[in-house]
Formats: sequence, C-alpha cells, structure tokens
Amino acid sequence: MENPLTTKNKIVLIPFPFDTLDATKVRPALCLTDPIGPHRHIILAFISSRLPDNLLESDLVIDSTREDFSITGLRVSSTLRLHRLMTVTTSLIKRELGELSPALQKKVLKKLKKVFGLATGEPTAVTSEQETTANEHPQTQKQED
Repeated sequence: MENPLTTKNKIVLIPFPFDTLDATKVRPALCLTDPIGPHRHIILAFISSRLPDNLLESDLVIDSTREDFSITGLRVSSTLRLHRLMTVTTSLIKRELGELSPALQKKVLKKLKKVFGLATGEPTAVTSEQETTANEHPQTQKQED
C-alpha cells in the first residue's frame, strides 16, 4: 500500500514492535488518524487475535459474530488494544485489510476519550514545567480555558 490519502479507521498490516523493541512482527493495526505532516505519519493501535480473559478498559473486542465483521478484513475475533499505540510513516503499511464500521468507530472514539481522560472531565497530569509557565503567564491559562 503506497502512501494512501486517507487511512483513519482502516485496518492495515504493519511491522509492529515487540515490547522490548528488539524485533517486529507484521500484525494488524487500526489507523487512528489520516496521514499527518510531510512524512505522512499515522497513529496506530495494535490488534491481537488473542481474546484476554480479563479485558482492560482500553480493550475493544472485534467479534466475528457481528454483522459488520466482514468489512474489517480480519479472519478471527480480535482485541483492539487502544493502550498499545505507535506512530509510523504510511510507507511502512504492508497492506490494507479492511475498515471499522461506523458503530465500532464510535466505540473506539469513546474508549480513546476515556484512555486520555477527555470524556470524563478528569484532570490530566500537569508537569512542573507547565505549572511554572502557567504561573508566569496567567493570561495564557485564561485564554486556554
């Protein structure tokens, strides 16, 4: 697949790194963005064919019994791991498998908002550098609110 114009919500095959970063394995992943910038970077979420006994809050099962499963291009029920993300250039995409249905796209968006603390109104972590900047430039903070 050579530099697609749109990738968001598509399921692709990509070399995904192991946790140790010493090797990669070509695996399915969900494109969370369209290409960004001159190097056409995309943000991806890992898809596993293993269905864990205990799902994490950031996991979403893509069930093969769903009516819309066939458009994913996946062969078996899989788990979308929305806490396992990476950014790569589109040139690393080996092949497009399929895409998520609009119903699954809504579920992904809801879970991503929760993962990043955007939907619940939970405060996000503030670094001491951000606190210092806010204290030195209080007008900046007012504009952002």
